[in-house]
Amino acid sequence: MQIALVQSRVKGWGGFAKMIESDQGSGLRLSLPVSGKEHLKQDSVEASRLVENGRVLVVDDDIETLTMIQSALKQVGYVVEAVPHHNDGLRLLDKGAEGVALVLLDAVMPGKGSAKLMERLSETCPDAAALVMSGFCRDYVQTLLPGKNWAFLQKPFDDGQIIETVNALVRRKFSAQAN
Repeated sequence: MQIALVQSRVKGWGGFAKMIESDQGSGLRLSLPVSGKEHLKQDSVEASRLVENGRVLVVDDDIETLTMIQSALKQVGYVVEAVPHHNDGLRLLDKGAEGVALVLLDAVMPGKGSAKLMERLSETCPDAAALVMSGFCRDYVQTLLPGKNWAFLQKPFDDGQIIETVNALVRRKFSAQAN
């Protein structure tokens, strides 16, 4: 009963709560929207202007992570399309790649999906920035994905870390293009 109350409250605040069970016991995973981090919001507004009319494509087969990233980036002004499967990401790139400014993707997805997506991204959106996210270390991820022209973020991370990382990547990529 108490868990249902917590889940209801967290959902009302724009977050999510999920029951986690393992052989070690049970727990509750909470994800709440960015709050009290006004410096992130202001920094994001400035960074998202650099992207101009571009959008951010997020591809992650973990729905909780996908939802958290989408919610956090939308809250600070980014235009976000989030999909849970690399085939959905490939379709979006095929039908409207010119509008993609930044792609965030999980490094390990079924069927070598991340490698296919990175390959298509380099063909269709060579100027787009890429952020690869993984629970595996960067060295291992480099053996899985073609090219070296992507930034890396180690999982797990929170909404503040994803916002700070995206802002820094956008600033680095698009400030250089403007000069």
